[in-house]
Amino acid sequence: MVYCLRLILLTTILALCGCAKTFWVKPGATQQDFARDSYECERDARQSGYFGTGIAGAINMQAFQERCMVARGWSKQTEQRQAERPVNEQDQVLIPPGRSHPDTGDR
Repeated sequence: MVYCLRLILLTTILALCGCAKTFWVKPGATQQDFARDSYECERDARQSGYFGTGIAGAINMQAFQERCMVARGWSKQTEQRQAERPVNEQDQVLIPPGRSHPDTGDR
């Protein structure tokens, strides 16, 4: 019984954590800057070698790409954090990770 309650609690917490949208943000960046940087990071990840198979390989490759974006000056922020302060569209570009445009599902 206690095991079932813990499992339900853990599942609920994980489900709620996955609900927050995240965005790549870089002061002064444009859509073209994001498209170029994300493309180059994905290309570098694919050329850098073998990350493993299955879920572990996918996680390792995603971590590589995120470190690459951070090295290029981008930072990940959640939608909630962005709502706390106004954003001037000329100062920052907000783009969901894995997308080339915030309004579409394109990669």
